[in-house]
Amino acid sequence: MACACRSTGCTPANVPVARPLPIGVRTASTITASLMAYLLVDLLEASLRRVGLLGASQCEERPVLRQDWSKHPCPIARSLDVVGDPWVMLVLREALLGTTKFEQFREVLQVADNVLARRLAQMVEAGLLLRRPYRGKQRMQHEYVITDAAADFLPVLDALAKWSEKHTQAPARHLEMSILHRSGDHPSSSPTVCSTCGEPLTSADRVYQRRWAGTSAR
Repeated sequence: MACACRSTGCTPANVPVARPLPIGVRTASTITASLMAYLLVDLLEASLRRVGLLGASQCEERPVLRQDWSKHPCPIARSLDVVGDPWVMLVLREALLGTTKFEQFREVLQVADNVLARRLAQMVEAGLLLRRPYRGKQRMQHEYVITDAAADFLPVLDALAKWSEKHTQAPARHLEMSILHRSGDHPSSSPTVCSTCGEPLTSADRVYQRRWAGTSAR
């Protein structure tokens, strides 16, 4: 007689307890144990991060399952297929601020090498970055420069920043990111047209000031 819950993966009723189960047969207890193991790993990682013993660069990247939206009829879905990953967005932010070297991205973002390398490769393939060789101190290396597609994304990042300032909880002693028009050295509330003088803004004459980091960048 078969077990009533056989479809869930429980042990068939006619298999003696002492006999090893066939390969591929999982019992309810082994399934529960697997779930508990994943839960304990998550709790342990969260605890280590909370006390500062585990940083982002030490965490192994976990696969994220999602559909391929590159051919989706919705333009928002197609955009998210390219830039919907948080690391891609942060790399794009730094690239638009002037970062080009692998080591610079890694230092600012505190991201693991394998995660960063994968995201940079994806962004090159997607046409957001150009991988360009240059002569390093000891050997040829590569830098990553923005394309027109990346430059066109700047107003989107600005809109995200404004949305976050309005709808998310900022940390204590928060300092907002501001925009400066380089030629006139005056502030602007828009990344595309200077709100002070009315001139169009490009990446060459626009400076972002990240006052919380004590830095400015184009």
